[in-house]
Amino acid sequence: PATDSLAFLGPSMFAFGLLFAGLISAFFHLGRPSRAWRSASQWRTSWLSREIIVMPVVLGFTFVHGLQGVLGLPEIFGPLWKVVAPLALLACLAMWICTAMIYGCLKFLQEWSTPWTPAAFILFGLTGGALFFGLSRTLLPVDGLLVSKPLIGLLLLISLAVKAFIFKRNAGLRPKSTLRSATGIPGNVRQVSMGIMGGSFNTREFFHGVSLSLMRQLRPTVLMLAFVLPMVMLFVLPLTPLTAGFIALVHLLGMVAERWLFFAQANHPQNLYYQRIS
Repeated sequence: PATDSLAFLGPSMFAFGLLFAGLISAFFHLGRPSRAWRSASQWRTSWLSREIIVMPVVLGFTFVHGLQGVLGLPEIFGPLWKVVAPLALLACLAMWICTAMIYGCLKFLQEWSTPWTPAAFILFGLTGGALFFGLSRTLLPVDGLLVSKPLIGLLLLISLAVKAFIFKRNAGLRPKSTLRSATGIPGNVRQVSMGIMGGSFNTREFFHGVSLSLMRQLRPTVLMLAFVLPMVMLFVLPLTPLTAGFIALVHLLGMVAERWLFFAQANHPQNLYYQRIS
């Protein structure tokens, strides 16, 4: 039926667009974008290279998944088509792991160097995907969701618990290095100047310029927007295209804040040398 075709086409093309936009935006991080094609050559040692290799596979599966109803692919391939969804899920898991380990492999950053980093990436990917894919059903003239409410609610609840635990864990971390251990100077070491008056690459790339009090306030905001409010609204509000879009928007805003806080909370050891301007 046409509605079944649209049920896969719309969400899949939306996901494809987001993935493709993410891939294109990655080029802006490169010093020389013309050499981007070389980024996959270091796959033996680089998680970023592995991500670059896996992402086109995910894009391909997403595109094919969206067109299955339009092109009648299940009828063409028969039983073989049943392996497409599991393979697509495995490709997504591989991409999430590769992305997470870009940060998780940095041993000197305690906030990232933990099994909770890939676990959170996988869980948040599954949760957001289930929520968006499930809510997209409200745009079609049919009853019910593509993903059940209890499953979406369970994923949101688990994500809430995991992120709350990560916040608590990170708040209890203590730097392994001090000014004394970093400089090798015994006694009480106090920095009076960082040696420069202006900015530098180190101060731009590893400082976020936001106070600790604001970051503490952002933690409950992330939990509320990304998980609590979408979960409550999912079960309380009548699901219409308008309410579904609002739920998805709230979750997306929460996850954007979560990503920013993920980077801002990373306490880079090099910051020991840049505590004071003068």
